[in-house]
Amino acid sequence: MTPADSTAPLTREHLLLACEWAERGLPTIGGAPRVYDQSYWDCGTACCLHGAAHLAARGTPATYGPQVGDYTDLAPDVRAGVLSVLCSPGGTPALVRRVIAGELVVGADAVVDAGACVQAEDAEEEDE
Repeated sequence: MTPADSTAPLTREHLLLACEWAERGLPTIGGAPRVYDQSYWDCGTACCLHGAAHLAARGTPATYGPQVGDYTDLAPDVRAGVLSVLCSPGGTPALVRRVIAGELVVGADAVVDAGACVQAEDAEEEDE
């Protein structure tokens, strides 16, 4: 993926790339060396994944946290959940992926605590 101009929209693709970067410990994102370390916030914002998506899309560090106008290619309810996870202290790449995939529903303005344990129910158990 080639970084676009500074006004390029942030998309699902950029966010999934940021999740991959964080999960695999890749040394760069958007062509810039970055380290996923939630105690350091190397990406330029208090939300590492949003910052990494911003770098991938625009090639520059973010100067703001996630906004309602970001990731507009996601369905509105999914986007609201993604923004909630991104702005939560317990937001992780795995949770972002689950919200994007529709496996987990997180409401707008919800907060996921750092100690939260989110488990998927087995589909067969739900049918019983």
